[in-house]
Amino acid sequence: MTVTPPRLAFALIIALFSHAFDATAQGIDGELQGVAVDLSGTQLPEVIVTIVNTETGARREATSDDQGRFTAAGLPPGLYEATAESPRYAPRRQENFLVPVGQTVAVRFELRPVKIGRAHV
Repeated sequence: MTVTPPRLAFALIIALFSHAFDATAQGIDGELQGVAVDLSGTQLPEVIVTIVNTETGARREATSDDQGRFTAAGLPPGLYEATAESPRYAPRRQENFLVPVGQTVAVRFELRPVKIGRAHV
């Protein structure tokens, strides 16, 4: 079987387009995934996680589900800090973590119960 120039050109175009779609599927943004638990390891639902790009000041919020998991997708690459807050627990902050291009960063927040009238970061 001989390959004619039109068939060869068609095959090359298909190969180039499939590679281009593969590259864009990875994307340039990163993602933050995590879990919020108490000191015993019990997952905490409805924890609000505020994610801040420390270079630009851009903010995003995510809320943990029934298993304490949360996700913030589409984060531009950069340095971030995140704070987890829930009414009966002291807020916890994680600072200076890098969200690289096209990658997922995992964080775990262990929240301490609040003593009445006091909360510490």
